[in-house]
Amino acid sequence: MEPETRTYPMNWFIVLCLLLSCAEARSELVADQPRPATGRVEIIAYDLTYFGLPASSIVFETRSPCDSSKILIHAEARSSGLWSKLFRVDNRYQTRIDRRRLLPVEYSKQIDQKNVQHAWTITYHQDQQRAVIDSARVWSIPSDCHNFFSMLYRIRRFDFERGDSLVLNLDVETLLWRVTIRREAFEALSTPEGKFDAIKLACDFEPLNPDYKRPWKTDVLTNRIARADATGYIWISRDAPRVLLKIDYQFSVAALHARLRKIYRLK
Repeated sequence: MEPETRTYPMNWFIVLCLLLSCAEARSELVADQPRPATGRVEIIAYDLTYFGLPASSIVFETRSPCDSSKILIHAEARSSGLWSKLFRVDNRYQTRIDRRRLLPVEYSKQIDQKNVQHAWTITYHQDQQRAVIDSARVWSIPSDCHNFFSMLYRIRRFDFERGDSLVLNLDVETLLWRVTIRREAFEALSTPEGKFDAIKLACDFEPLNPDYKRPWKTDVLTNRIARADATGYIWISRDAPRVLLKIDYQFSVAALHARLRKIYRLK
């Protein structure tokens, strides 16, 4: 059954930054999770400032077991301090990505926040160009369609040294987008983990179902609405594995900045 249609303009930078601004992911929780016997494991932490003030931190974990055809991305969003009093959040997200195609296969989330509580799994049938929530709701997706987390991973894996732009299709729970990521410059960037040769990127979003309105209330990560006056930039390291280093999101009344704080594990 196809949901009826309508949507809002959005930008994935505000999605990421607002997730960071309301979340504190504890690195020790991530470190306690089972590890693959062989393969790559990344654990990377970021700090966020909002209106020029320290706001929160988040830890992302990416696992790439050698004996698996899937890549696993895990993120945990948890409010803290003043944010806990204003808007409680304890949300978990997990995406499985096909190693060969770098496309999402399954996306699970457990949402427990002030205004929304739910747990469900979205399955992406890429060859049939459809997505399904718990076998109950079905909608069409464009070919080679990403979710938020797989898009971040794909950006990191794209060779911006040889090509100056990347175009992706994005699904955000029935809201569909065409995303253009452009290489703007090569820069030197200093971080708490040292100095990196970095690639500066900019993103543009084009709605594919502009008249669609999602018929359900969703979590703070998924439900952020971008502004027409917003500009977003991302910096990744030039050397593999092209670590996400920095995000700047500017709009008329405020600015959000995400910065690499610590690389706990990168091998």
